[in-house]
Amino acid sequence: MSAHMRPIDRELDEMYAVLKRRQPVASAREQVAAIYPRIHTAGDAAALRLAKDRYKKLQDEIRPALTYAASELPLGADIEFHLSDRGPDATAWCSARSPGMPIEVTNATDDDSAARIKHGYEDHRAYSTEEAVKVIAAGIVRCVNRKRRHARTVIIDAPLNVLPARKWPDAMAQIAGQLPESRCPAIFVVGYNDGNDACHRLK
Repeated sequence: MSAHMRPIDRELDEMYAVLKRRQPVASAREQVAAIYPRIHTAGDAAALRLAKDRYKKLQDEIRPALTYAASELPLGADIEFHLSDRGPDATAWCSARSPGMPIEVTNATDDDSAARIKHGYEDHRAYSTEEAVKVIAAGIVRCVNRKRRHARTVIIDAPLNVLPARKWPDAMAQIAGQLPESRCPAIFVVGYNDGNDACHRLK
């Protein structure tokens, strides 16, 4: 480890090393929650928001997977992160004796139109329900098409803050009707909405 590394970089490396080991979902969430204030103290809020450099795995894989796990898995479930560019992003276990469940995470804003709606929200631009649902639905469909041949549980991270939380149940039902046929037995959409983590099941 370089002597020139910043303290926050060392803390991130240590956290990533721990998250590669199987552990209770609650423990993983505690570690991730504890690192965020230190990231802001280090002056890296912009890099965190953009999921740049050392924060990409945290924002694009770990945070969405933990949002899903906290919402959908039973108490006592375990998780480990692979933090690799090959294979699933994480594996979860519902109990000590249950088989591992591969999890893949993807992002509904990995295209120009969805990225614009995300950044427009951050710039306080208002969107109609129809406009937001149309753009995010298109991003979700692209995600499913990319993952449908080799994933079993797919977590799609989306900018849910573009609409109030009360509008998303109906919007998700509308989006679910647009999904292509897929071998994925479980598809979830996660995001931050009205001050809380949110998770919606599409399939």
